[in-house]
Amino acid sequence: MKIKKTAFIFVLAIIIFNIALIVFYFRLFIYPRIKEETNKFQNKVNDNIIELIDDFDESDSIIDAIKKYQKDHSSSLYIEDEDGRIIYNNADIWDIRTNYYISRLVNIDGTSYLIKLFEPGSLDIFKSINSLAFFEIMVVLIIISIIFLVTRFKLLKPIENVQKSIKNYKFGIKPKKIKEKTELDLIQNEFVDLVDSLEDEKSNQRRIISSISHDIKTPITSIIGYSDRIINSKLDKKTKDKYINIIYQKALVLKDLSDEFEDYLYEKNSSLNVECVRLSDLKDMINLDYKIDLNDKNIDLVLDFKNINDFIYIDINKIKRVFSNIIGNSVRYIDGDGIINISVKKIKDYYQFDVSDNGSGTKEDLSKIFEPLYTTDKSRKISGLGLSICKEIVLSHGGIISAYNNEMGGLTIRFTINNKI
Repeated sequence: MKIKKTAFIFVLAIIIFNIALIVFYFRLFIYPRIKEETNKFQNKVNDNIIELIDDFDESDSIIDAIKKYQKDHSSSLYIEDEDGRIIYNNADIWDIRTNYYISRLVNIDGTSYLIKLFEPGSLDIFKSINSLAFFEIMVVLIIISIIFLVTRFKLLKPIENVQKSIKNYKFGIKPKKIKEKTELDLIQNEFVDLVDSLEDEKSNQRRIISSISHDIKTPITSIIGYSDRIINSKLDKKTKDKYINIIYQKALVLKDLSDEFEDYLYEKNSSLNVECVRLSDLKDMINLDYKIDLNDKNIDLVLDFKNINDFIYIDINKIKRVFSNIIGNSVRYIDGDGIINISVKKIKDYYQFDVSDNGSGTKEDLSKIFEPLYTTDKSRKISGLGLSICKEIVLSHGGIISAYNNEMGGLTIRFTINNKI
């Protein structure tokens, strides 16, 4: 549950809980006290009016009865006869609004009288207020304690766990995922994912360094060996020129390895420079870049572009690098006369490119050929970064890349470009 929603529910629950406790305390303690005191005053009023009526029976007149009653009581009286005439009234508006009173209709000597008796009295309201205030203070203290405990275990504890995980990771202890309940738990799991990603990247870097070290060791050994022979041996010109040519070829291998590794690092960290390109223009670029060179190698280049007038949004230099690496890979595995077929068609928001050749194909695990430094060349004359670079570029264009053995016996590299990146 999200923290905002949890906080809202928690605050609402506290408010309802507080109101419920106040109502409960009022009904259980305050209300019975008020009712008891009210009944006490009301009973006093009832007793007084009964006493007054008794005085009427014992006195010669109503006025005498009233005087006798007023000597011993502080009650206020209002009396009128059956004709509405006021016989006696010492009650003011304040008495009527605030005091307890009772109204009776009595018959005295055949005449009906309406008697209203007002008895001064007040509840000990301050005592009730103090009691309720003390109770509310206790409730607030309990609520604060609950909030502290909830905050401690639901908010501070997850933060401390993340902090502890970060501290432990400094000492080589990898964090573990926890069951997600709140956004703070998600932070812990995101940190675990970040650590896993960093560990994978570190492992990949170690593998790259190890592979590059292995790849450059062979040509460097050859260069040192042949250079030593040239320096320390008496060689005829023909042999010496042969050794110099071998050294040159080995140096070119080192250069290619260095360039490819540099390109791989560049593609990993560079941003896209997207522009709108017509498919017909892309076709012309590919034809101009590779047609003649491939013909010199007895390889036919066949371009089959559908939707030729469509526009596609790509980083043209990066996409040209994709074609360069894939075509270079195809040429490497074509023996004799060959064919490279490049086709493109639109599928919903994507353009699908297929680069197929009639080379030797591969029996290797095709899912691995896009991994950095993976190569089927046992001599390790190539770094194995070419198709990995292609994968980085295709992914940056919102597409995917895959490979499969085709009907010509060769390999097809298929990649897509999202036209809404």
